[in-house]
Amino acid sequence: MKNRLLFLLKENIVLIVLVFTIFVIGGGFYFAAQYKYDVIFDNQLKLLEVARTREQADLQPIQEKMRKKSQESSSESIQEEITRPTIADLKNAEQHIEEVQENVIAEVEIPNLGLNVPILEGVTDQNLMFGAATYFENQRPGEGNYVLLSHNVRENSNILFSNLNQVTEGMVVYIKQAGETYKYRVTGSEVVKSNEGSKVFKKSEEPILTMITCEIAYKTPNRRVVYAEYFE
Repeated sequence: MKNRLLFLLKENIVLIVLVFTIFVIGGGFYFAAQYKYDVIFDNQLKLLEVARTREQADLQPIQEKMRKKSQESSSESIQEEITRPTIADLKNAEQHIEEVQENVIAEVEIPNLGLNVPILEGVTDQNLMFGAATYFENQRPGEGNYVLLSHNVRENSNILFSNLNQVTEGMVVYIKQAGETYKYRVTGSEVVKSNEGSKVFKKSEEPILTMITCEIAYKTPNRRVVYAEYFE
């Protein structure tokens, strides 16, 4: 019996090594991905607490800082192509969370989806690792087109905008800022190409909300766009 086992091991050593290697690599990818999800969600929760303590007076220096940063930028428009965060990016961002939390101005909530995400002033890769970023300079809820962008990092989860593809017409979206709550009702959604920014990043006389994320949680040229109208 012992000799037979040794014979089988010798005959299948290559297969055994291959299976073991796949198991180790697969496990490494799994735990790395899990770390990534946990870090993003933990930071999301931390910054939600910051958003809930913001007073109106706290928002003015944040918006002024972003206005100056926009003026100093050599680009006249915000990039529509957003870099997806890596593990290294997240580790670096964790070390600078105190700097990023200075950009927190509000929170967005869709109770029907379990979506609850901090809103940060300005579209930057750092801001998008922690929450939803505002597109227009000094945009205000209840006025014009209030545009928010965030990552889709894991299908069907409540991390950032990952479950935004489950939104349906009629759902209520709450923007909570400095003790005030602004209500929007979803009017529809669509999938557009990433280069169709002019279609969604547009000014509006009417108070509306536009929420944007990747169509799927992997690299894709498509964006899921949700539209909502202000009603209270």
